[in-house]
Formats: sequence, structure tokens, C-alpha cells
Amino acid sequence: MIKNNGTKIKQKVVLKSATELNWEDRRHTLAAVDESREGEDALVGVVELTDYDPLNERCAIGIWVRPELRGRGYGKAMVAELVQMVKKIGIHTLYALVGVNNMASRRVFESAGFMMRGRLKDWENLPKCPGFGDAWFFQLVFDR
Repeated sequence: MIKNNGTKIKQKVVLKSATELNWEDRRHTLAAVDESREGEDALVGVVELTDYDPLNERCAIGIWVRPELRGRGYGKAMVAELVQMVKKIGIHTLYALVGVNNMASRRVFESAGFMMRGRLKDWENLPKCPGFGDAWFFQLVFDR
């Protein structure tokens, strides 16, 4: 959220897909667009559903926000919009894996109602650091 004279302003994003939702490759990528911005600047990030499991009605969520727009509430807006979308298509569980040092992503998922369920040891190979790093496992389960 941007603070302007002490007032919090919520960002509004629209998730747009280039194709119809099709789970054949077990993933679906959507562009996050702020329609109040012009041209290429309208693209604020990408949100992706991956590892779709139709039997267990679950999938993972990943988000990316343009570096110059981070800290302005776009990540929270993207996750909130995606949560509303997946409720409508029958997903029972969303989960996210967040590097233990990525506090911004942790706050985004916690603000959307995801619960931290555990820590995965040596989960990701970190390009900027030698070796592997741990990740938090976050989960959001929808009521039926």
C-alpha cells in the first residue's frame, strides 16, 4: 500500500490470461495489470498457478512483482484477486513456498489468510548465495 498523507491507498489489479484456463500442463500464468497505469507500465507483475493436482484439488501459487513497484501493495492485491478466482473454479487448497528470508512475500501470503505450516530444509538453490536455503510452506484451505 502506498501511504499518502497518512492515508493508505489499496492497489487494484486485474488478472488477465492470454488463454482459457487449461490444466493440461498443470500450470496457468496470468498477467497482473493496473488499469490506471498507461501502456507497458500497466503490467505490474505475474501470478502463476503450478503443480495442479486434480485428484486433491490443489495447486501452488507463485507471484512476481516488478522490482520498482515492490512495497506498494501490488503483491497483496494480486494474491487477493487470485484467491477469489480459484474459489470459483473449485480449488480446495492453495499453497506457496516462500524463502525464509523473503519477509515481504511472507507478509503478502499471511495477509491473504495463508497459514504457515512448516519449514522445508534446503528447499531451494539460491543463485545469489552459495548453497541451498530453507523455505516456509504456506497453505490456504477453502471451506466447502
